[in-house]
Amino acid sequence: MTITNLLISTILIYSCTKESIKTDSLEDLLTKDRLESTYIQLIPFKGIVLDTDSVLIGKNDISDLLSKIDTNSIPCKLIVDTPRQLILSYMDSPPPGYGGEYKHQPDEYITDYSATLNVDCLVFQYGFSQYGKNVLNYNIYKDSLKITSIKVTNAIKAGVFDDLKIGDSYEQIFKYFEKKTYCNQPDMIRKEYTANGIVFTIETDESQADNYGKIIAIEINRLTTY
Repeated sequence: MTITNLLISTILIYSCTKESIKTDSLEDLLTKDRLESTYIQLIPFKGIVLDTDSVLIGKNDISDLLSKIDTNSIPCKLIVDTPRQLILSYMDSPPPGYGGEYKHQPDEYITDYSATLNVDCLVFQYGFSQYGKNVLNYNIYKDSLKITSIKVTNAIKAGVFDDLKIGDSYEQIFKYFEKKTYCNQPDMIRKEYTANGIVFTIETDESQADNYGKIIAIEINRLTTY
């Protein structure tokens, strides 16, 4: 990725970022028509520029994002996952010779909360981790869920750069990111190419002639690296 393009992208997202722009009227909401006609720029590790606003990884919550969207014209679906727990159990015991009542140290938990918000052809993954003795209910932890990744599929206009976007040949990836070397079948088109903060999904089904060898989805997050 060139330093100039990255700098321009970073300036762009921060110039339209105030974490949450309040929508005072329906005219300010993102509609289906505006979603389909607007070019969405994805900025690795940061977020996306969506219409005239920005949506940031690690900052925007569910209610904040929905407040920007005309949900009457754009289909939205929220899926809240069952919390996952790691139990921390203490294997403690009374010291030798202790004859009094001994109280076992209670177990503690690391709980991961997650949710997925589908907004037309955008997929927002949310997450939140909590350490403690109790599992929170959704009404308590939902406001703590923040975006962990954003994925855009081939039905709308989106890209990292003007010449690296959905619908482009997968070979465009290597103008900005190093191509991996594979010992087996080095010329085979891979279903996914991962770069710093980005996952590119490529159409590898030869029966899909219109999209074969092209980028059909792009995901950005804070974790994916070579």
